[in-house]
Amino acid sequence: MACAVVGPPVVVAVPTFTTECDSADCSLATAGNFTPGAMASCIWLPDGRVLRGANLTTIDPAAPARFQSGAFKNVLAGGVHVDYVRDLPNSVQAIILADLGLTGVNGSLRTDRTGFALAATSLSLANNALRRFKVTIPDALLSLDLSNNALGHVNITQHYHPKLQTL
Repeated sequence: MACAVVGPPVVVAVPTFTTECDSADCSLATAGNFTPGAMASCIWLPDGRVLRGANLTTIDPAAPARFQSGAFKNVLAGGVHVDYVRDLPNSVQAIILADLGLTGVNGSLRTDRTGFALAATSLSLANNALRRFKVTIPDALLSLDLSNNALGHVNITQHYHPKLQTL
């Protein structure tokens, strides 16, 4: 859903997921129980338009074991095309960016855009179009799901990851 641009748009070459949303007012771009949360995310388009980003309170009935309530935090799963992930929200432990057509990810996801260490313990970029994944991941990350991508190269060895349990 489209948000109102209320300031200078973020200039991007491809549809980009980010938390740089100060110029986006997504308060009217809600459907159902969409909740943007404390560190809202958005998707900037090359033409200067902006779309709402991940929902902070999505229920995923297909995987209720993730959390006893079945609640996932920061979910964006299909319904919009996104090429690139610039940065991630730092207000939750699980982030899911699936079925978006992603082709690129920022080379470092260790911190949020303000420089604080990312607290996420679970990151799913499943069912996208990633061919390479050369990314410095958060120190707290326990699970990284890159399933169903066209990966030919994965490099997360730029930093020792003592907590990463599943890849």
